[in-house]
Amino acid sequence: MSAARRPLFMAFALVFFAGAPACRCAEEPLPQDGIFWVEEKGEHFLLYTEYETLDVREIMRVAEKFYRSIAERLKFPRHDDFWMWDDRVKIYLFAARETYLAQTGEPEWSVGMADYAARSIYSYMDSPKFLTSVLPHEIAHLIFRDFYKKENELAEPPFWLDEGVAQWAEDKETKDELKKLARETLEKQGLLTVSDIVLLNMDYVKKNPDRLYFRLARTVKGRYSIIILSPDVLLSTSYQEAGSLVGYLIETFGAHRFAEFCREISREKALSNALRGVYPKHFQSLDDFENGWRAYLLQK
Repeated sequence: MSAARRPLFMAFALVFFAGAPACRCAEEPLPQDGIFWVEEKGEHFLLYTEYETLDVREIMRVAEKFYRSIAERLKFPRHDDFWMWDDRVKIYLFAARETYLAQTGEPEWSVGMADYAARSIYSYMDSPKFLTSVLPHEIAHLIFRDFYKKENELAEPPFWLDEGVAQWAEDKETKDELKKLARETLEKQGLLTVSDIVLLNMDYVKKNPDRLYFRLARTVKGRYSIIILSPDVLLSTSYQEAGSLVGYLIETFGAHRFAEFCREISREKALSNALRGVYPKHFQSLDDFENGWRAYLLQK
C-alpha cells in the first residue's frame, strides 16, 4: 500500500472500527464465572448488572423502545409472543470493560456483542454510546436473525447484510457518519468493490491477524486499483461499506422491498438474482447495484 493510502484506511480503523459491536453464533452461553447478577425483568428483556444501579430502568425503557422501532422500520413481521416469557432476550452489563473482554473473549476494539444461540447481548457499564449505538446495533442483529431464520432455519445471513442491518439501526448521527466516511473514501481513493464486500469471510480474517489482503478498489472516476490492507483495516472498511449498502437499499427503495430482498437471500438465491427479482427496474447485474450505491453516496 502506498504511503498516501495508508493514513486514510488507518483513520477508518480508528474512527469507525474501534468500538464496533459484533454478533456471535455460539453453541453455549458465555461463562460468567464468579459473578453475582442483579436481575431486572421487562416485557421482552431480562437485564443483568453486577450491582444495583438507578440506570436499569432507563436501559430497559430504551431497549423496549428499540425493540419496537427497529422491527417496524425494517418491516420485519413479529408473532404475538415474539421475545416474551422464556424467549426474552438477556442483556448482560459487566461492571468493567476488562471483565467484559475477559469473559467474552472479544478483541480489544469491541464494546458489545450479540450471541444469537444464547439470545443474549453483552456489554459493560459506561460502554461508549451504549444506549444510542451499541444497544440498537445488537438488538437489530437478533431481530434480523430471527426474521432470517424464520424464512430458512438452516441459512446463515451473509456478513455484509447482517452487519449492514445492525449499523443502519443505530442513531441518525452514526448513520450519517457512516455515509460520510464511505463518501470520503470514494472521493479520495475509491471503495472496495461490491463483490469483495459480499464475499468477505470475517471469521477467516479474524483468525489470521498477521496476513495482508489484496483487494480491488474503484475510484470516483471508475478506475480500478489494487490495495493492500491489514486485517483490522479490511474489516473496518468492510463494516463501513456494508452499512452504507444497506442504507442505500432502504433509503432509496423502502423497507418493505428490503425485507423481501432479505427473504430472497435467505432462500439462498445469488445476490444478483435477488436484486434482479426484487428491484427489476433498477438492477440487472451487480454492476448496476454498485453504480447505484456509488451515486447514492455522492449525493450531498
